[in-house]
Amino acid sequence: MPRLAATLAPVALVAASLGATLPGCGGGDASPDAAATADAIVRPDAIAGCVTWARVERAADTIASIDPAPVNTDRTTRVALVAEVAACDQPAMPIVRYDPATRRAFAPMAVLEPAITCPPSTQTLTRPVELRLPSPGTWTIYAGADASAPSLTIDVASPPDRACGTAGACELDCDCAAGERCLGGVGLGGAFRACGVPCELDRDCGGDARCISQDDGLEWVCQAGVAECDGQIPCPDGYVCDAGACAPDFTLGSGTRVACGCDADCDAPLRCVLDGDDAGAHCELACPTAGGGWCQGAHVCGLAADDLAGLAHTDGVCVWLGE
Repeated sequence: MPRLAATLAPVALVAASLGATLPGCGGGDASPDAAATADAIVRPDAIAGCVTWARVERAADTIASIDPAPVNTDRTTRVALVAEVAACDQPAMPIVRYDPATRRAFAPMAVLEPAITCPPSTQTLTRPVELRLPSPGTWTIYAGADASAPSLTIDVASPPDRACGTAGACELDCDCAAGERCLGGVGLGGAFRACGVPCELDRDCGGDARCISQDDGLEWVCQAGVAECDGQIPCPDGYVCDAGACAPDFTLGSGTRVACGCDADCDAPLRCVLDGDDAGAHCELACPTAGGGWCQGAHVCGLAADDLAGLAHTDGVCVWLGE
């Protein structure tokens, strides 16, 4: 029976079965909470007044492989990061940095941190992170920005010498339909590979599915045919429920992505996010994950350097790729 995954996871940019606890509805092993808001980008109750936010990277407490099946350079693999963070911190888009020369990858825990004194309580975040390891050999994956963080090793093979889509079970991402990846899981018969859309939150599924973890199946994968929102599960601020899917109901552009002093200067659900160079702050849609459903129009979650509009001043926000 499917279990709902948590709803509110540089040289290169990529883009849990461990019992996640994340803001929003459900948990890694939980059933949907009908009273929750689908994938809510929630301003915590403890945050009062006008604040700014900063995207912060920290070392996770643990790192584990989600994918037990053999990995090759043309197949996505995933790891789960687990960390205790402040109660006010929110998930932020992960960025993976690769060092091909030493076969190391750095995947720190990313959070959006408010510029306030947060209550002393903490929360546990479990984040699935995608990797596409670019060369054969033994790779070391660090759960932080440097080699002092917890780590694991993954053996990576060369891809099979064949055309895409010519095998029974997938071995390559290109064996799968557009948008899907060749993911690994553990079933009753042991480790296996199957095509699926990887996700962390429901919005990552693009509005026509929910993010689930399956008993004896794939973890953190989109399941089609399940409404993202309905009369009991509303959309978060800034999104409207349209035929079971949460659609952006805000505009990103030069009129909304403006300089700000705090959240009150921004149209919801944009937040006042500090610039990466500490030169100020701007209203941005801060992406919780690298998924494709958070942004409006011709925008995607990405790096500031990729924003053709020149309005992004930090990574991990909606950037404009052009029409």
